[in-house]
Amino acid sequence: MKKVILFVVLGVALTSGTLPVLAGEPLPATRAQVGSENDFPSIKRATRPQGAFVPAKHVAMVAPGLKKSEVYTLLDVPHFKEGLFGVRKWNYILNFYNGKGDEFRQCQYQIRYDNKARVESTWWKDEACAALVEQALAEPKTVERVVTEYVNRPVPVAEERAVRTYSFNFDFNRSNINTEGHRVIGLAVKDALAGSYRRIVVSGFTDTVGSTEYNDALAARRAAATVAELSSGLKAAGSPLADQTFSRGGRDLAVPTRDEVRDERNRRVVIEFY
Repeated sequence: MKKVILFVVLGVALTSGTLPVLAGEPLPATRAQVGSENDFPSIKRATRPQGAFVPAKHVAMVAPGLKKSEVYTLLDVPHFKEGLFGVRKWNYILNFYNGKGDEFRQCQYQIRYDNKARVESTWWKDEACAALVEQALAEPKTVERVVTEYVNRPVPVAEERAVRTYSFNFDFNRSNINTEGHRVIGLAVKDALAGSYRRIVVSGFTDTVGSTEYNDALAARRAAATVAELSSGLKAAGSPLADQTFSRGGRDLAVPTRDEVRDERNRRVVIEFY
């Protein structure tokens, strides 16, 4: 099964039932409320402080009555040290493009569960984030075009060759960067300061387990998480390449396999310096 990194508005359930998010499908009427700052944890305590990019439609699909497994399908794991069982709040850091090129806003989002582990209510930390998501839902073509331009910018011409390449792998069905990934990104940041490079290309991939649509979104989350951490490190280090980092699609498996084969070598992100 070929994989490509594209932001698509689809999802499939991991455990119980399916949750297809199809273009044109009506969304729940319930929207997240705006809460108080005191209701949200400090980003400094997050396990994924860089946040994650998810389609606005996935957030809108989180409505009262959903189970945690269904929320997990739409948004992946929470970004703080919160478990699956006996926990009444899940907190996320979600990134959304604001329509100005590569600029995006980091938003804190909270899901509150009832005593049966079903979604009770959803909350934003500030009004601006709620408005940004509503804008994305009202103008899907505009927002999708911005995201598509981001993950599919023109790549180096065929004659060019990457002068440095880095790669790391992901756990099955995960897009959060592991210890090895943090180490590799840190090395890439150090090398960027020591060399003379024009651009950085980040490509995300998955193995062949799951539908093409689901894996497209998973590959996109992996690449976006890597771009966010890499760009942050480059900016902190004072590298001019911080504004040149971007994602692209990749259709090649590192190790060819049949469909529905778990292979860690294919669950990867590749970082290339040109």
